[in-house]
Amino acid sequence: LFLNHHGFYFIQGNVFAHYPLHSEMLYLIGLLLQGDILAKGIHFLAHLFILLGMYHFIRFNMEMHNFPALSLILFCTIPSVFLISHMAYNDLFVTLYTMGAVFAFIKWSRNLEKGWLFLRSVFTGFAIASKYTALFLPSLGFFGVVWVSHQNCFTTRRTLYLQLIYGCILIITGSPF
Repeated sequence: LFLNHHGFYFIQGNVFAHYPLHSEMLYLIGLLLQGDILAKGIHFLAHLFILLGMYHFIRFNMEMHNFPALSLILFCTIPSVFLISHMAYNDLFVTLYTMGAVFAFIKWSRNLEKGWLFLRSVFTGFAIASKYTALFLPSLGFFGVVWVSHQNCFTTRRTLYLQLIYGCILIITGSPF
């Protein structure tokens, strides 16, 4: 209906039509360009990026990584992942963005480069923009900033500054959706 009316359109009986989610808008681009096949392909591509991210994390961050493919197979056999990986749905995008936020947090906590904090904020914003079940992530992110600040003996001022950066970028990336 958005494509037929060249913009946002009130859909009778659908309260969520007033504020479409981030991944739904990605699917809308797929529908515009190629139809439902491209929309489903975008979701499947998110699934492949999750598997690539898992493989990369296991390979380079875990000491005992004798069977990295086993975790990928186990992830693919989770019933909800197996059932929705070929459909245009929101859950795998939340998983992808959450995984990106966790990876960026790990990198930031190790080397304290602000770029990783920025990337973590962007991924968290995209996760909450994709599905409302990800609304717990910002609180974990703020707690993570406090934890890293405590581990590195940051001043209260610096901790609040990092919290402000994290929160502002998070709001900027998540609020349009």
